[in-house]
Amino acid sequence: MVGAGIKNEDNTFSGALMGNVALADEKIGNKTGIGLYGFDHGQQSFGLNVDGTAFFGKAGHGRIEFDGNKGTIQSYNYSKPSSS
Repeated sequence: MVGAGIKNEDNTFSGALMGNVALADEKIGNKTGIGLYGFDHGQQSFGLNVDGTAFFGKAGHGRIEFDGNKGTIQSYNYSKPSSS
């Protein structure tokens, strides 16, 4: 894993990690897997995964999820298949 960022005053991480994020805190909506992940005060703010999925936004705060395998884009209360 490779990372760049800072340790915040509240002992959380803000920055980016690239590699296998296996020990994510799933209780706050953080995802695990191999990819590039951005963090803001310990919460994932974006993720680009090697399995063809991605997300932008924090969990519970308007996160938009992409599934490149199924061609879907969805958020908490809205889902729309992409038109290719």
